[in-house]
Amino acid sequence: SGVPPEKILCLTFTKAAAANMSERVFTTLGHWVTLNDDELDAAIRDTGIAHPTAKLRKSARELFASALETPGGLKVQTIHALCTRLLQQFPFEANVPARFTVLDDRDQTEMLERASLAVMLDASRDPDSAIGRALLAAMASAADVTFKEIVREACLSRDHFLAWTDAAGGADAATRQVSEVLGLSDGDRLDDIEREIVDGPNLPRSSWETTARALDLGAKTERDNADRLRAALAATGPTQVDEYLCIFLTDTERTLRKTVATKKFSDERPALGRLLSAERDRLPPLIEKRRAVMVRDRTEALLHIAVAVAANYRSEKQERGLLDYDDLIDRTLALLASGASAWVHYKLDRGVDHVLIDEAQDT
Repeated sequence: SGVPPEKILCLTFTKAAAANMSERVFTTLGHWVTLNDDELDAAIRDTGIAHPTAKLRKSARELFASALETPGGLKVQTIHALCTRLLQQFPFEANVPARFTVLDDRDQTEMLERASLAVMLDASRDPDSAIGRALLAAMASAADVTFKEIVREACLSRDHFLAWTDAAGGADAATRQVSEVLGLSDGDRLDDIEREIVDGPNLPRSSWETTARALDLGAKTERDNADRLRAALAATGPTQVDEYLCIFLTDTERTLRKTVATKKFSDERPALGRLLSAERDRLPPLIEKRRAVMVRDRTEALLHIAVAVAANYRSEKQERGLLDYDDLIDRTLALLASGASAWVHYKLDRGVDHVLIDEAQDT
């Protein structure tokens, strides 16, 4: 249609795709130069133009040279390359360092490792601080590799995780929001709930050995529960609670068992049968509350650690004038929506007439 190549912007998602697209454009246009009229007419028809003309053939043969001579080359680039160019063109309007450097994945990983290490050292030096308690809670409930991955994901999830903590006003405020969603109060503590589970009115720990001996006299169901009760008695802390709950929850799905004792056992020992049945009915609300508190406490630990790591990561980026790939997107969006956007849009409009987007459903 006679549009200058420099007025066309092609956007794709990866550097490899951009290079491939550029190579295909030059290969196609270079091939057109070598074709005779009939072959070129067929190639032009393949592009969707039904009736090629002599004038169109002449233009087609000139496109290869036109593309080669395009100032700055064809604009076939990734979203991040476009953002980099815009931010370098308008650093003042975008509030970015005039000579910023784009942080690659390897350097980003190293920076996050340093940021995490600094937080871990702070936590280990002061275990009674909020960050110290958070580290203990997090390490107790996650494998080392998993924990690192979770912290990294949280630090880089600016659209969700850090946007939430920033909007809430910090990790403590975000934790209060979690408590509200889970229906918990500030006074709900895991130790208290676990104590209530194992020392309830029906089968307190002081009666477990006696109860186990009575269950030994029953069928396989009762004998298995006697073994579970003794395993719970031998354990401590959260493990003891989990072992005790095995009596009332199924092994795989961890749902409430239909019965804890057989009918024959309950008929022969009605008092104990009623206690087991009453305990089975008492536990579900406590189990749910325990799960909710564990979710809250683990989330709180992650909040404190991730916010601290992210703060260190942001600080180093700022000191060194670095932008990561997410920064490029965020700062460009802010630039185009800012008070200076009219000037920026004007400059863009003068440089680009058409935008072609590859893989639009992803980008």
